[in-house]
Amino acid sequence: MKKEFQMTLLFCLLLGVGFFLKPEDPAASGKLEVDYPHETVDAWEYPVRPGTGEWIALGSTEKRREACRIPQETLDAMNAETLLETALDYPFCTDMWAFDSLEDGYRSQLTHNSALASLAVRDDGREAVQARLEDMEAWLDEVGRTRSAESEHQYSCLLIFAEYME
Repeated sequence: MKKEFQMTLLFCLLLGVGFFLKPEDPAASGKLEVDYPHETVDAWEYPVRPGTGEWIALGSTEKRREACRIPQETLDAMNAETLLETALDYPFCTDMWAFDSLEDGYRSQLTHNSALASLAVRDDGREAVQARLEDMEAWLDEVGRTRSAESEHQYSCLLIFAEYME
């Protein structure tokens, strides 16, 4: 009898602890991952994206890079903000971290990421990067750690662009 009582008491105790340790409702706590609000319109939409059947069918990195190349007349028609959005969305943008230095990674991007290469030679290119970086920093101050992985990636890329863009 004493053992049954102890087991029942232990069960109730664990049940009570479990009730207090239940996961929070992220919506109620405001801890949802938040994406940086994109306001840029007319950014280039890459015709193939990682993880899609078309991407896999291309088979090689060079074929995938070629499929992501933007026609020069399209680049020339874009404003600096649109070029920046397109450069940040480039499927191989994360390759910058695969080099011995971030500067080497950035320089490699200039040879493959046509939107970034066009932005880098524009008079207002650096201004566009700085403006977006300042806007993202203010936004990050508001949302803190709740930012999404995509937003974190964009912010990291912006920091590199700002550091090495001449």
